[in-house]
Amino acid sequence: MSQGRGRLVFAGVAAAVLLAVVVAVAVSGSSGGDDGPDDACLAAWNDDALARSDGVHAYEVHGYRAALVTRIDREGAVVPEAEIEGPPSAEQRCAVVFASPDVDFEPEFGVLVLDDDRWGGLVLVDSVPLDQIAAMQRDATATANVTLLPDGRLG
Repeated sequence: MSQGRGRLVFAGVAAAVLLAVVVAVAVSGSSGGDDGPDDACLAAWNDDALARSDGVHAYEVHGYRAALVTRIDREGAVVPEAEIEGPPSAEQRCAVVFASPDVDFEPEFGVLVLDDDRWGGLVLVDSVPLDQIAAMQRDATATANVTLLPDGRLG
């Protein structure tokens, strides 16, 4: 290989590595903007051994890899980001919506909500119709803000 061609190859590789580093920092080092996960809800999930166990099941059996950590109102609807106020409450409960183009084959598993300090399926806790669960899971494919890890944590 000529010296000039070697420099071009090196410059190309260096540029690719630099681009990969910039993308990785941009993705992982977000400043907690409007599209980031709700930290209180993320901590509520990750600090709960039963939730992490559900996460392992979601990862291994259901094949989920992405989720939306958000808030759900008393009617079982996602609270718009601009309307989230203060810490989680009875009117704005923590929720994890597993991203999927299709509704989960275990409907109680597609969307989990933190209600009275326990995570439960939104379809069971609030009797939310299956078509609403399916729409929430579909929407989460474009709005997911966390990754489901093999150990059941959300990160």
